Amino acid sequence: MKSKNSIIWIIIGILGALAIFQIIVPAFSTDTNQLRVKVTGDSMEPTLKNGEIKTYIVSNSIKRYDIVCFNKENEVLIKRVYGLPGETVTIKNGTVLINGKEIKDDFQTFSSEENITVTLKENEYYVLGDNRTISLDSRNFGPILKEERYERNYPRKLKEVYLASFFID
Repeated sequence: MKSKNSIIWIIIGILGALAIFQIIVPAFSTDTNQLRVKVTGDSMEPTLKNGEIKTYIVSNSIKRYDIVCFNKENEVLIKRVYGLPGETVTIKNGTVLINGKEIKDDFQTFSSEENITVTLKENEYYVLGDNRTISLDSRNFGPILKEERYERNYPRKLKEVYLASFFID
């Protein structure tokens, strides 16, 4: 009976240590490939909620529909990538078209009389919030550059970090 209880306590101890590791290590890690960001606002509802803290992995490989965080006019923004370098993005009456083909996605749609057409240059990305009726995104400030840096003290000073994508929690 003692050995069965001992095994249970060992398992509980291991699980507890793993849980602490998952919380503590990302916060104090010197690995600049991870970035913790607090979601502010409702522009990414229902995918991301106001007040959530997410850990992102920095990546040079950015794909359509990735969620990215970036620095725009000294504010950290979180949006979803729609347009990739070299593509032409058109928004017409609430419909998003890439190179003339309608994008059908599972994210929130919107009604709008906007008519926007932008051809992206090398290293430019067109981003939109999932809650497009209230989101400030590329429709307002134009494409974002891959080189836009995000620096933050949380709880350590990060080195220069480029567009972060692929949230992991």
